[in-house]
Amino acid sequence: MTTKTEINYLIVGGGIAGSLLAYNLYKAGKQVRLIQTSMKGEASSVSAGLINPITGKRFVKTWNWEVIQQHFLECYRSLEKDWDCTLLKPISIYQYLDSVEEENQCASRMLDGEYKDYLEFEYMPTSKGSEFPLLKIKTAFLLDINLVLGKVLNFFKNLNLVTNEKMEYTDLDPSSMIWKDFQILDGVVFTEGSFAMDNPFFNHLPLWL
Repeated sequence: MTTKTEINYLIVGGGIAGSLLAYNLYKAGKQVRLIQTSMKGEASSVSAGLINPITGKRFVKTWNWEVIQQHFLECYRSLEKDWDCTLLKPISIYQYLDSVEEENQCASRMLDGEYKDYLEFEYMPTSKGSEFPLLKIKTAFLLDINLVLGKVLNFFKNLNLVTNEKMEYTDLDPSSMIWKDFQILDGVVFTEGSFAMDNPFFNHLPLWL
């Protein structure tokens, strides 16, 4: 019987979620294997990387934003130290307003103390010739997602801990937790985004795009 290499976790999917999960598990002392391949339609590689605290037609602040911001700042600042590069930049986002209703909605938000550090009007000539001010969202961020993905992938490639191929679900035996030459001790994590709809382990779940 061939001896299997023991790993704690098999991570399927090398987008932003899978890459960061694999990296942080490795830093926590876990043995991981990352399965990653580029696929048409994957979200992370084409994402703009905007992290916006104010969204929607009603300009609502993201629920629990302060806690979320604290966590992603700690995460990306730590990675910047590890890799000696800049991943996350604070930016402002400017949005056209097209109606009195939108302008009034924004003005109403600005009267709320919870929004005072996030929104303001900026009056300037616009290319659209609009009679309405621009809405400035002051506390947003831009993440260089492709740099993050590239750094993680190179990290695992250098350690020979990445398999660059599409996951074949028939290669995984869930009863014995064996995948190819690996014995999985703690779990398999699928971070496949919309491709989870093709995953036979989840075909009993009501997944829709």
